[in-house]
Amino acid sequence: MFLDRDDLPPGQSYDQQIERAVADSDVFIFLVTPESVTKGRYTLTELTFARRKWRYPHGHVLPVMARKTPFDEIPPYLKAVIILEPLGNITAETAAQVDSLMPLGVGTSETMPTTPGRSALSRPSVQLGVVGLALSTILQALGIVGTPFGMGQNPTDIGTLATVVPIAIGAIGATGAFEALANRGRRVGLRPSVQLSVVGLAVITILQTLDIVGTPFGMGARPTEIGTYATLVPIATGAIGATGAFEALANIGVRLLREFRRPKT
Repeated sequence: MFLDRDDLPPGQSYDQQIERAVADSDVFIFLVTPESVTKGRYTLTELTFARRKWRYPHGHVLPVMARKTPFDEIPPYLKAVIILEPLGNITAETAAQVDSLMPLGVGTSETMPTTPGRSALSRPSVQLGVVGLALSTILQALGIVGTPFGMGQNPTDIGTLATVVPIAIGAIGATGAFEALANRGRRVGLRPSVQLSVVGLAVITILQTLDIVGTPFGMGARPTEIGTYATLVPIATGAIGATGAFEALANIGVRLLREFRRPKT
C-alpha cells in the first residue's frame, strides 16, 4: 500500500515517485468524485500512470464511486470496467473487492513463510517433485523403468526422463515460478469464457476418444475437418477470453444500455 506521507521523501521528484509507486502496484484504486475527474486535477495524471502500466483496466484498476458523479464525466478508461458503488461502508466493500483482485498470497495471511528451506518444501510443486523422484527411484529399483544417464545394467531414455522431470519440477518449483504463474493465471481462469472453453475442449476430447467426432489436424486413425474445427474453436475462444476481450465487450454493452435507459433532459 502506498501512502504519500510515508512514501514521498522530501527533495525528490513528486511525479517520478508516484509513477514508480503505480508501476510497482498490483491494484490501482480510483475514488470517483466530481472533483477527482475534473480536468486539470492530479488524480487524472495518476490515472495516466495506471494506463501506461495496464492498457486494459480489467483485473487491475478498481474505480469506486466515492461521491455521486455524472457518468458522462467519468474517464472512458474507468468506464471500461464496472464501477464499484458501495451500498454500506465504503472502506469495507472496497477492501473486499481488492481481495478478489489481488493475486493469491499477495498482501494476505496466505503468504508463504519466510524461512528459505521451509518455504521451498511447503510449495506443492516441490512436494510433487520429491514424490515423483521417489516413485521413479522405486520403479527403477524394481526394474520396471530403466536406469538414468547410461548407468546401471539397464539404462534407458525413459529412465533418464523419469529422473530428470521430477528434479526439474522441484528445482523450478523451489523458485516460486509455478506459484507466480498460478497467481497471474488465477484471474484468467475465473473468466467464464475461459472456463467454458476448457469444458468445451474436454467434451470434444471425450467425443474424439469415443470416435464420435474425428481427430484433428490430420492425426489419428480418422482425421476430419470437423474434428479440427471442434478442437480449434474452444482453444480460440479460451485464448481470446484470456485477454479479457469478451468482458470488455460486455462492459461496452452495459454502458450502451445505461445510456439508452438514461432519462433524456
